[in-house]
Amino acid sequence: MPKATARRRAAAPKPAKKSDDESPITTEEQEAEIAAMRRRNEIAKRKQEQGLDTLVILSAVICVHTAFSNYTERTMPLLYLLPASQAFLLLYSLTPGWIPPLREASERAHGNYVAIQLFLFTIGFFAIQHSNPELPDFVKLALPELAAGAVEIQRRGQKDTQARIAKLDELKYDLKGA
Repeated sequence: MPKATARRRAAAPKPAKKSDDESPITTEEQEAEIAAMRRRNEIAKRKQEQGLDTLVILSAVICVHTAFSNYTERTMPLLYLLPASQAFLLLYSLTPGWIPPLREASERAHGNYVAIQLFLFTIGFFAIQHSNPELPDFVKLALPELAAGAVEIQRRGQKDTQARIAKLDELKYDLKGA
């Protein structure tokens, strides 16, 4: 019978404790939470930027290789100028600061560079239609656009996150006389 009692005690509901969410936290605790959020956000941002920079560099290398091989094969000029242009535009998708002269343009107008990449992809898509293209041809053509688009999505997400943290910082309340 002692086992049955132990089971009943284990199965019995425990009294609900008052959670910390219900009680107000002090200003110092609020500042500590916001600082911790900022640190986590900064770490996540760096990891995302490193991953996307790797993708951008890989895409640029593939574009340069494609442009060079198309040039040496003496294909029509459009088929080597397009990947070369895409590789050049990918420089704007690197994390601002990698190439200091491009920093301001990269931060300010990256969406425009993504639109240009999409335009170049569209031109290339129609240009290779007559040559019986295979899937790798389309992937090589689309990779720079996909990389630039991923960078743009990440940058917009970071701006949104920073705005939310700033708003949270504004919403801090003073816990005096409580």
